[in-house]
Amino acid sequence: MTKTPLMSCSRNALSLALGGTGRAKAVWACLRDGENPFRAELGKHLTKALNAHFLPLQEKVVSQHQSRCGTVKLSIGLKDGLEVETVLIPMNGRTTVCVSSQVGCARGCTFCSTGQMKLLRNLEAHEILYQVFAAKRAIAASVELPDFRNIVFMGMGEPLNNFQKVERAIHQMTDPLTFGIGAKKITVSTVGPSPNLILKLKRLQTRIAWSIHAANDEVRRRLIPTSKHGVAELAESFAAVLRDKNEGLFVELTLIENENDSQEDAKALVACLAKLPGQNRINLIPVNPTPGTPYQAPSPAAVENFRSVLHEAGYFCSVRPARGDDDAAACGQLTTIRRQSRLRAQ
Repeated sequence: MTKTPLMSCSRNALSLALGGTGRAKAVWACLRDGENPFRAELGKHLTKALNAHFLPLQEKVVSQHQSRCGTVKLSIGLKDGLEVETVLIPMNGRTTVCVSSQVGCARGCTFCSTGQMKLLRNLEAHEILYQVFAAKRAIAASVELPDFRNIVFMGMGEPLNNFQKVERAIHQMTDPLTFGIGAKKITVSTVGPSPNLILKLKRLQTRIAWSIHAANDEVRRRLIPTSKHGVAELAESFAAVLRDKNEGLFVELTLIENENDSQEDAKALVACLAKLPGQNRINLIPVNPTPGTPYQAPSPAAVENFRSVLHEAGYFCSVRPARGDDDAAACGQLTTIRRQSRLRAQ
């Protein structure tokens, strides 16, 4: 009998394999609580059926580090020896979990450590779901981390370049009898690799974020060298998705000194977003300097001048505070340090 990964199995298939809905519910109750069902006291018959049909959890947390701000970074080892990183961000009395969708990334953003890794492979659905399980386990074991709240696909990788597995993982996350996470508590963030890939977002009930990084095409191609489509073309696809979903968009822009932080850049962003329906919110992220890149964060005055242009245009605009930057857990810094060390040693 070929065994399958437990967390990628639908609840109906799990019920059938284990001999009843009640047994499947017991297994998923463990997973929701961050407990490994293969090691839980579920009874002899259920444990035997579980081991007969499903592979034990093959991923594991190989390291856990907490930054001064309370952000926790989990390095998760995969079956093939590769690793991905998951970040737990405590804020306003709740914890947001930032999950990865790929090992590395093919988009090649020049300010991003993950982009410098290039793409090693896509994650399977169960490897994405394991990150949620590991986060719940870490929160349950911590006296400092508040309750689980949101999931954001803003970790390693570009979700739309692994859409099939991301979609499957989200289906499991939102099933009331599995992880039971509300779709509107999940955000899928994308740079928008192509108009056609953006249109696939219509199939998701989650919230959407566009990591635009620059509304000027020349600047954007410099920051995201794999860009093949202009922002106007991408905006049209996002507009079609938003009209279909009848909601607004989260817009994320990593601000970099002397690259995309001028008031002219802000005005270009306003002009681009004017084509989008709904109430759209903007999140400015001063870049976290990473080894191997020349980029620096703008001054607080430059950030405020940028934001003032957006405010005057009627947009709600926040500035994301640095979180986890002392432990390379901040935006743009996710990469496998042990892998980098091994490469340097070769």
